[in-house]
Amino acid sequence: MRTGKIKLKQNWRWVMAVLVVITLLALMGAFHMRFNVTPSMPIGFYYQVAQPGKLQRGQTVEVCLPKTIGEQGLSRGYLNRGSCEGRFEPVIKELIAVPGDDVQLTQEGILVNQVFYYAPFIQFDMNGKPMSAYPIKKIKNTDQYWLYGANDPEYSWDSRFYGGINRENIQGVIRPFLTTKTVANFFQLIFH
Repeated sequence: MRTGKIKLKQNWRWVMAVLVVITLLALMGAFHMRFNVTPSMPIGFYYQVAQPGKLQRGQTVEVCLPKTIGEQGLSRGYLNRGSCEGRFEPVIKELIAVPGDDVQLTQEGILVNQVFYYAPFIQFDMNGKPMSAYPIKKIKNTDQYWLYGANDPEYSWDSRFYGGINRENIQGVIRPFLTTKTVANFFQLIFH
């Protein structure tokens, strides 16, 4: 008799876990939420606030990279399978340059209208694979959008490696909902 109660409790936990997962997936779909697992931006849940209208520097965007770039990211293990053309997942990055901006790439980072973003050229990725960077140069009045992995600027796979992207690659503007950064900020407010 006691064994039956234990099994019922264990089964009940599994049923609840499955229901929670199904509910989270439904909410993610209904509210255009996405879970980020890469260190380029804080890990956690993000929600889409707008279809891309007028884009501005500093916004966080969800991007389907051009097919050849995304396929390279998939083959190198930077991206998982997903919904973009080429069957790789979208990336979440900070938008640091928009058309009309001046962009300069250096060994230490990216300059956008004389604002410096730390993004050093690295010879090898975290898996020991050799890296190739976008050519170091100045681009006056760019006609593309430039992306930056603000959470991990040293190892983020961003525009310093593949250059700018076109407008049609940007899927939407997103904001953090529940991420490692939002949780840390919450606890900092409570305990300080």
